[in-house]
Amino acid sequence: WEYPLHRFNCTVGPRAEDNIAELLEFWHAVGGWAYGFRFNDGIDYKSCRIQSDPTSLDCPLLLVTGSSPEEYQLIKRYTFGARTQDRPIYTPVDGTILIADNGVLKAETTDYTIDYSTGRVSLLFVPAGTLTWGGEFDVPVRFDSEFPVELVNKRIQSVTFMLRELRRDGIA
Repeated sequence: WEYPLHRFNCTVGPRAEDNIAELLEFWHAVGGWAYGFRFNDGIDYKSCRIQSDPTSLDCPLLLVTGSSPEEYQLIKRYTFGARTQDRPIYTPVDGTILIADNGVLKAETTDYTIDYSTGRVSLLFVPAGTLTWGGEFDVPVRFDSEFPVELVNKRIQSVTFMLRELRRDGIA
């Protein structure tokens, strides 16, 4: 893979019976492993570091080569020393995205539109400089394990299950 595949080991409980029952219902509704859904990764869900507030200057927008009309992909840029990795952001969180052109904040629907199921941005203006963004995002995932509920004396105690990031072929 061009970038790391994210996996999440989730445990609910002990003794969160209502939460576990709701999760079990959701697991059945999405067919276990069959369908994907959005997941908030509590340690990496912002364009900036977790302890900071997103700004419109956090990350670059990446031009999607060959797109017509011209589109840009939201990406999160990770840097360590001389190494840089760009992660495509496919599931931005509605209402949190800030976009700037050369440091000047733009307005959604007036200056640009976002496809919240692909993370693609279409500009409604001609850019004057560097395009940047900030905001929050989810990770597209699916269940990647069974749903083993721990019972003690016929009472729900906990459940531990795995989630796996879904990759999108052909998108930026």
